[in-house]
Amino acid sequence: MDADGNPLTLLPSEEMGFAGGHLYALDYMWDKKSVKLEDDYQAEWKIDMPDGEDDIFMNLWMKGTEGREVFSIKSPPNKGFKGNHGLPYDVDKAPYLTLTARQHGEAWEHPFVSVYEPFTSSKGKSIEKISSFEDQNNSKGFVGLNITHTSGRKDLVFSTVNNQTATYGEVSTNATYALIGTEKN
Repeated sequence: MDADGNPLTLLPSEEMGFAGGHLYALDYMWDKKSVKLEDDYQAEWKIDMPDGEDDIFMNLWMKGTEGREVFSIKSPPNKGFKGNHGLPYDVDKAPYLTLTARQHGEAWEHPFVSVYEPFTSSKGKSIEKISSFEDQNNSKGFVGLNITHTSGRKDLVFSTVNNQTATYGEVSTNATYALIGTEKN
């Protein structure tokens, strides 16, 4: 999905087959589809529980950037998963639904960043919106996120490399990772 929840147009791809002849493990995967995009995107997985029980979801948001390609792939079942643990399907028999992101070009200057949000059908999502922002100092390898929660809480996330100072609005930091949260009491 794109950042607004609209489906992406994924096309069949053999790009991950052999990965240029270097990663033979990818040959065990099938139904490979991909899309190249520069915009932020998300994926959502659902465990469809029996009637009367809460469905369980995992939402993944990722920052898009120039040269990014996203793959939807089916992977072999996890034979190491023992016991059902209340899941409504056989984990050791069902294919793993896999999302893979690949960076064409310099990944150090286009880092991967993601936000995972687990939730249930009764509680719903706690994150309302995620957007990225740029460092006002134009630092290479910087990632900034603005996360708005349904509670009204707002988080600014800074990730920098090499002790570079990053600035967004009135906030500056040279930390490798910083989270600044504000909420109404």
